Amino acid sequence: MPLITPQEVINLAIPGKNLDTALVAESIPIASLKYIKPVVGASLYSLLTAESVGNTFTGLNQSLCNDYLKDALARYVLYEALPLMKAEITSNGIQTPAIDFHVPVNDTDFGMLRNKLLSDAELLAREMTDYLKRNRASFPDYPNCPDDSSHSSLPFLY
Repeated sequence: MPLITPQEVINLAIPGKNLDTALVAESIPIASLKYIKPVVGASLYSLLTAESVGNTFTGLNQSLCNDYLKDALARYVLYEALPLMKAEITSNGIQTPAIDFHVPVNDTDFGMLRNKLLSDAELLAREMTDYLKRNRASFPDYPNCPDDSSHSSLPFLY
């Protein structure tokens, strides 16, 4: 079971909107692996995923999931799902769905919406990271990452 349901994505990222859950469902596993697993680390990610199956969270894991992780993940999922909503891949090629009584969004507005979703998701992911650091003793599976960049493996430029 994923860390978030398609309906939770819709409720958290675009409340009050009527959106088919199938449009976001396939993006949940990808967004989870792409954006959440690197932030929380493989061990904590595996633990959270396992605990979400039976909704049997231990310690502060439920607070982490419900108060931080799901808010960020919902926006990452929508960010990943939007391109497949804008264009359909069919046996006849890539097509824009026909919309009755509405005008499709232009590429600039589409890009602005995706950028906003990504920016909001990154902000919420930083809040989640801060929560993990403040409560490090309660998250032994969270990787012990240094807060400064002096430990990075990037080359020095002279």
